[in-house]
Amino acid sequence: MEASRIEKLLPSVMQRTVREDSVLQAMLTIMAGLHSPTEKLLSELDQCFNPISTPAELLPMLAHWMNLLRLFQPENNSDQTNPWGNRTLPTQAKHLRALIENATRISQWRGTQFGMLQMLEIATGVTGFEIDDGTDGTQGEGSRHNEPFHIHITVPFEAEPYKELIARIVTQEKPVYTTVSIKQSSAPEPIAVENTNTDTDLAAGDNDGSGKP
Repeated sequence: MEASRIEKLLPSVMQRTVREDSVLQAMLTIMAGLHSPTEKLLSELDQCFNPISTPAELLPMLAHWMNLLRLFQPENNSDQTNPWGNRTLPTQAKHLRALIENATRISQWRGTQFGMLQMLEIATGVTGFEIDDGTDGTQGEGSRHNEPFHIHITVPFEAEPYKELIARIVTQEKPVYTTVSIKQSSAPEPIAVENTNTDTDLAAGDNDGSGKP
């Protein structure tokens, strides 16, 4: 609110005393400055509820609203009025933003293979998770022999930093009647590179490839 607008709210007898460089004018200017941060926040209030644009410190609150606070590490918080306060993000902020944005859609698939894959990929930012539920009649590499209702999940090597988060997601998203085992895929094999530099050999005079000039 500008100082001139605040001035109009004053009693008429005080408005007549407002002069440039007066004490009252200085107080009105200070009051206008005090209102500025609040007015700026209110003008952008809708951005606080957008998971893509909200400040990182508000992400736990939005996650709480979307029933995603269960993915955070349990913490002792004595402040019952702020259950999401002082929470460490379970993944990178950009992944948590995407997870909050897609929370409603993912919740419609909760308890299914598709829903679990979606949550794992969005929460970690890594693709390539594999779920073997034995429905094709074969026993996958990690499946338990002759054990029904068992799910085997293979985690991409790139998702290793998120193993604790992955375990929480799988535990909460799998059908309640199933058991599960999780295995991490091995690191990709390095690409073999031939170190022979033909151009260098020819420049040195190795014209016939015999190693002799």
